[in-house]
Amino acid sequence: MVNLEPKEAATDSPEDAAAAERSDAYMNRQYLDPLYFGRYPDELAQIYGRDWPEFPESDFASIRQPIDFLGINYYKRGVMKDDPKGQPEQAALVRPPGSVYSKNGWESHPPSLTRILRWVHERYAAAPLYVTENGFAFDDPDEVPPGGLEDPVRVEYYRGHLAAARAAIEAGVDLSGYFAWSLLDNFEWGEGYSLRFGLVHVNFKTQRRTPKASYYFYRDVIGSNGAIV
Repeated sequence: MVNLEPKEAATDSPEDAAAAERSDAYMNRQYLDPLYFGRYPDELAQIYGRDWPEFPESDFASIRQPIDFLGINYYKRGVMKDDPKGQPEQAALVRPPGSVYSKNGWESHPPSLTRILRWVHERYAAAPLYVTENGFAFDDPDEVPPGGLEDPVRVEYYRGHLAAARAAIEAGVDLSGYFAWSLLDNFEWGEGYSLRFGLVHVNFKTQRRTPKASYYFYRDVIGSNGAIV
C-alpha cells in the first residue's frame, strides 16, 4: 500500500517542470520503481546529493517480488514550483485558486484520482489495484446539531472521486475495490483528534456515534452498485 500524489508543474517554465518531475520521483516513483523495475529514479541522486548511496543488486532482488495487488491511498494532487529552499526535492507546493480545500489544506481534485490510477496501470502494468484510502476532512462540529449532521462538501468529494474511479475502470484500469477513509472519526496519526474524516461522527467525550449525510450517500451508492454517482 502506497500513498500516491500526481504532480503537476505550476507553470510552463522548464524549472517548474523539473520541480514536478523531482517531486514525482520523491513522492511516487521512489516506492514503485524498485518494486516493478528493480531500480530507483535517477532524480533521487540529484535530490539527496552526496548522501545518496549506491545500492547493491541484492537489495532489488529482495524488493522486486510478485505481489497479489497494489493498494493506493489517494487524497490530493500536488501542483509544484521550483524552489531551491524546498526540502528535500527543491520544490514548493502551490495552492491553486478556486479549488475546494479540506480543513487541513488538501485540495479536492477528483480528476487526479483517475490520472494516478491510469498512470500506475500504464507505467507498471500493475493489476489488480485497490483504492485503499480516499476521504476528506470536513470541518465537522464536535457536537451533532439537532436534526443530524449535514456534510455536503464531503458528499460532493465522494461523488466526484467515485466517478473518477469509474472513469479509470472505463479507461481499462483493473480497479478491484474502493475504500472510503474513514468509517468513523478517529485519532489521525499526524493530527490527533483535530481532523474528522469519518462517515460517522464520533463525539469524543461521550463516544456517541451518529451517521453523517455522507454515510447515507455512501450507503446508497453501495446499494445502487454505483448507479447514483
